Amino acid sequence: MLIDDRRILNLRKKLDRLYKEFNKKKYIETDPVKFVHRYSEPENQEIVGFIVSSLSYGNVKNIFSSCERVLKVISVNPYNFFMKSKSFNNIIDSFVHRFTKLNEIENFFILLSIALKKYGRLKTFFLDCYREGQPFRDSLDLFAKKFSQGDISRIGSLLPDPVKGSACKRLNMFLRWMVRKDDIDVGIWNEIPKNKLIYPIDVHVAKISRMLKFTERKSNDWKTAQEITENFRRINPDDPLKYDFTLTRIGILNKEISEYFL
Repeated sequence: MLIDDRRILNLRKKLDRLYKEFNKKKYIETDPVKFVHRYSEPENQEIVGFIVSSLSYGNVKNIFSSCERVLKVISVNPYNFFMKSKSFNNIIDSFVHRFTKLNEIENFFILLSIALKKYGRLKTFFLDCYREGQPFRDSLDLFAKKFSQGDISRIGSLLPDPVKGSACKRLNMFLRWMVRKDDIDVGIWNEIPKNKLIYPIDVHVAKISRMLKFTERKSNDWKTAQEITENFRRINPDDPLKYDFTLTRIGILNKEISEYFL
């Protein structure tokens, strides 16, 4: 369902005010993107972003704890770590992150190392999967298949299976970090148009989107993500994901949603 044309200008004004209030670096400590900002080199930012986003499910405290453990292992230069390492067996002692077990993070690291050694950059790898003019999910599906070498199950919950209807929340979040550029998103993959991105649907964005009548769908799947994105694209055609970080702050900071949209 598409929002009424008459609402677009009014919503844009409200969302832009929210963007100005919440889209600030002082809030990145409440979000996994904070780990990306610890690095200045693009090759390290994309590696860290991919790992961190893949682990970003479950309790925020546990997400941050697991990410800290992993980043400690891959050292101050993740790119060199993956380019030079030959073995990832038992790299993290007794690692468990919700459904993710040690063998799955080891397999993830092996596959990431293979991809980097073949393509040089994670960006180059994704661009090899990106298909201009085709549904964006096709690019995500090809990326997931090529990265996992055709067997996503070997890395468990760390990477979604787009063809099964997943909203691909974490992968879409990672791409937002890489493609968009502002105080929050690092914007180092400018080969991909911002208006191709799909909303990373979490509980906060889903709740606000349903309140705004951006969707009537009950499940947070790919179709819902598309529907929500299309309505945000009507508000901001060139940059529909501009408000994603802002909207998630409302929920994370325990703000009252109706206060901003009445």
